[in-house]
Parts: sequence; C-alpha cells; structure tokens
Amino acid sequence: MNEFKRPTPTFHRNAAVFDQLLTDIFGNNKGHFLGIGANIGNDWSFPLLEKQWTGIYCEPDPQACATLIQNTEKYREQITIVNSAVMGSSGLVPFYLSMNSSFLSSMRSDWMHQLLSVEYNKHWDKNPTQVPIVTNAIAFQDLINYTGPDFDLIVIDTEGSDAEIVASIDWSQFKKCQAVCLEHEFLKLDPHMEMIKQLYNQGSFVLTDQSHSFALYRKMNN
Repeated sequence: MNEFKRPTPTFHRNAAVFDQLLTDIFGNNKGHFLGIGANIGNDWSFPLLEKQWTGIYCEPDPQACATLIQNTEKYREQITIVNSAVMGSSGLVPFYLSMNSSFLSSMRSDWMHQLLSVEYNKHWDKNPTQVPIVTNAIAFQDLINYTGPDFDLIVIDTEGSDAEIVASIDWSQFKKCQAVCLEHEFLKLDPHMEMIKQLYNQGSFVLTDQSHSFALYRKMNN
C-alpha cells in the first residue's frame, strides 16, 4: 500500500448532507449496515431502510433503546437491535446516563459537560442531570464474530469512545464495506490521526467528507 498521506476532507456545514453522500456512494442499491451508538434511530438509517436495507443497531442507553425500538417498529423485519455498549473488550462497564437528552449520555463521565461547554451546543440542555449506571459491553470483535463482517456501511457514534472502538479491531476483515462514518470530537483531526491511519492501512478507507457531526471515510478502489 502507498505511504499514508494526511487527508484533506471536504467540509460540510450541514450534517443533513450525509444522506446525499450515502446516495452518491450506494445509489438505490440494497445493503446491510451496522450502527454502533444508534441512539433513538431517527436519522441516517431510515432513508436506507426505506430502500429495503437491513441493519443492526447497538445502543446501551436504556431510555434511548426503548425509543429506538418504538421508532423502528415499521422496519422490524429488517433490523436487529442490540441493547449493549460496543467497546474494545467485553464486560460490565460504567455508563453515564443523561436524564434530559440521550445525545449527552456516554461511556465517559466528562462527555456531557465537555459537550455543553461548546458554544453551539449550549441550547441542548439548560439543567443537565447525569446518573451513573452499569451496563453490559460486548467487544467489537466478538460482535463481528456473531454477526459476520459483511456490512456495506458502518456508523460509529458513541459520544467519545469511537477511537477506542476503531483501534480494537482489524479493519481488513470488512471486505464488502464501502463507507465508515465516525464522530470526530469537536472537529479536531490531530488527536485522531492514529485512527485515520489505521482505517487507511488496514481497510483502504480514506477520510473524504466532514461536518460538525460526522467524518465519512470511503473505501478506495484499488
């Protein structure tokens, strides 16, 4: 493989453009997705399910998972929901539950306050309340051993744990996958350079697009 070169992704201010980017990659073809950190599900995946995609959602937040189950009732035959965190290793782990906004729940105790310290996020929660609980985590590789690696799209949005999850697995096993979407914390690429290099070196995924809420990697055609 060629020597790694730092990518210069196209920046998109509107996260909704993600839907169009997925259409550019997959067209109207059917596929299979994995969503780690699915939250309540009402986002990028629904347009794919309308195109008869199948998928697996993983969500540890008990409140968000209950809403996810309700929101995806229409697609029950197309999806599987895993009510568990996905991490580098399996076991019981602490989880910091936001009582007012599921987007602020995280495996990291500092995530809610760190996110709310950013100016454009201040409106999310005026009276943040965080409750520590214990949840079950499944190792990413154990999950793939169970589901198989044949995903066309993998989306990881875990409120601060993406880098650990990415580092825990060999991405060369995802032969079919054409795109990976990750959350890059506050648009800071430098702390994630090892993750960017790993995706490139192991899976030929190159960072091509970025917004305030996502970083999209596309597989290079060799």
